[in-house]
Amino acid sequence: MSAGRVFHKQIFKSGFAEATVIAKKMPKTVMCAIKRRVTNQKYGAVRTCRSVLMVHDEINETVPGDRVLLKQCRPRSKRKHWMIYDIIQKYKPVEFLKKNPEYVPIKSVEPWSLIPGLNVHIQAEKEARKAERKEKNLKRKEDKKKGEYDKLQKLQKKKKKFS
Repeated sequence: MSAGRVFHKQIFKSGFAEATVIAKKMPKTVMCAIKRRVTNQKYGAVRTCRSVLMVHDEINETVPGDRVLLKQCRPRSKRKHWMIYDIIQKYKPVEFLKKNPEYVPIKSVEPWSLIPGLNVHIQAEKEARKAERKEKNLKRKEDKKKGEYDKLQKLQKKKKKFS
């Protein structure tokens, strides 16, 4: 095992661990994070370490945010040596949305988009800045072709030194 995947000895002794599901991008597999506190022997400083594991999820009912109990098992693949033994706590927003399907979660909404008319001004400002940048880049390219760009840069540096 590499240094990045060294786990606490107690996890291996018991064969069970409590973790949080952090990602679910593959069928019957979830990524779980085990958090633990480690004390430095010399200085006594306490820090939190996190180990990310690939875990087998046979029922395929966990979602990111769930607290689960993991059990060590035979290797199912190269990096998958754990399986979900039990779901300790479901992620609450998911349960609420299942019970009340009339509520639809709002995707990331910027506060200025809620004020009528303001969003239009912000878009216009962004487009104006983008057009200015394009003009500057075109001018810079033309000056480089002429060889004047280097002269302008040297003059600007001299002005900065004297001011």
